Amino acid sequence: MRYISIATLLFCLLACGCESESDETVRPVRTLTAQPVADRLPVSLTGLVKAHTYVNASFRIGGKVVERMVSAGDRVRRGDILARLDDTVIRDTLLTARADVAASLASLDQARKQDRRVRALLGRGAVSRREGEASESTYKSALARFDAARARQESAEEQLSYTVLHADVDGVVVSRSVENGEVVAAGQGVFLLAASEGRDAVFDLPEDLLDAVSNGRELEVCLDRQREICSKAEVYETSPEADAVTRTYQMKARIADASRMTLGATLIGTIPLGERQVVILPALALADRDGKPAVWVVDAEAGVVCRRTVEVVRYTADEVVIPVNAGGVAEHGGVQGLAGGEQVVTAGVQTLREGQKVRVGDGRR
Repeated sequence: MRYISIATLLFCLLACGCESESDETVRPVRTLTAQPVADRLPVSLTGLVKAHTYVNASFRIGGKVVERMVSAGDRVRRGDILARLDDTVIRDTLLTARADVAASLASLDQARKQDRRVRALLGRGAVSRREGEASESTYKSALARFDAARARQESAEEQLSYTVLHADVDGVVVSRSVENGEVVAAGQGVFLLAASEGRDAVFDLPEDLLDAVSNGRELEVCLDRQREICSKAEVYETSPEADAVTRTYQMKARIADASRMTLGATLIGTIPLGERQVVILPALALADRDGKPAVWVVDAEAGVVCRRTVEVVRYTADEVVIPVNAGGVAEHGGVQGLAGGEQVVTAGVQTLREGQKVRVGDGRR
């Protein structure tokens, strides 16, 4: 009968967080020696392609829409006409203003000629100084009336130009909110234009990544449906306030080459966050401990196994990635990683018991 020293068993119990059971059966097992490797920590986020600049096209005056030239999806160039308002009243106002300008110009011309004659007579002493001052005042009043009439004409002409809505940028019409015959207010959104220049990748960032992703950080974005279409993108804006519903922070990154990415397309963004040491094990090595992932670790000196609850970084089809233990021994039931050189059981994990004696088979490496 083989005896295990009390010190060795105590070490196993503390290191593995398990309780030894008396079991005389020595079970052969296959193991894998934990070999730490560098593992990059890419974080994948799902987002959308959006325009870098959106323009809300609206009329500067209110009125009734009589003609709409474009619809959602139409491409426009800067200066293209998007819609028109009924301009009947404004045209009448403009005609009145032009008539006032003509009348005030005639009065101004007459007052100017009269003022010149009075000045000439005043120089010869044929009229009094009071008559000269009155003539000058009449001329200045006519000049002021002409300036006012001309200002009203210019204002009417400007108001008339506001009845035609032009595109301010080259782009595409994303949406429209009016039909012919509707009355709109000044500043009311009529069309939403997505400018052609520049595309953004927009993501909802979880709170735990806020400190890791800052402005100027580079990431790679690929179309979800066509993963071969990718581009670099640079973060330029992160919302300082979380969304009230999702509790995430909107992050925007400028896409370097979005020539093959359409507006609204789903993106997968990959952000490299650094490196850490991990151990890669076969999926069969993973056991269960109170509903949490665990592995069986062999104490070579004592010849027994202990079940250790571990954190899993990620799963693949046939492997699991577990972080390297940062140091220290977790309390009983605590979550740990693995240390380099530890032997992990890779087969038959469902039939083992705490503190069971084992013999390492040929599968050890």
